[in-house]
Amino acid sequence: IASVIDTDKIVKVIIENNSALLDRVSSLEAKLKTLYIENAELRERLLRYERPVKYSHNSSVPPSMESLRSKAIRRTIALNRIILKAFRMPNFTLSNIALAVGLSI
Repeated sequence: IASVIDTDKIVKVIIENNSALLDRVSSLEAKLKTLYIENAELRERLLRYERPVKYSHNSSVPPSMESLRSKAIRRTIALNRIILKAFRMPNFTLSNIALAVGLSI
């Protein structure tokens, strides 16, 4: 009778440990799922830096083959550089900016 009681206690402990392990496995599976999703998002973000959009300033694509959006961005960046340069000039006036951009006043 004593061995049956000991066996019942052992079985009870094993069942409790098993349910605790099952809970742990389910929580780890949920965590793994979130990590997989985060990993996929980070890989997608990394591709933007590994394979940037090519245009005439960072590749051998000639300016005539650029998309209209790339041309507009390039021209805006160049215009901003010219305006900033004009602001740094000691005799800053709006006419200096107009001359730098190529406009006549």
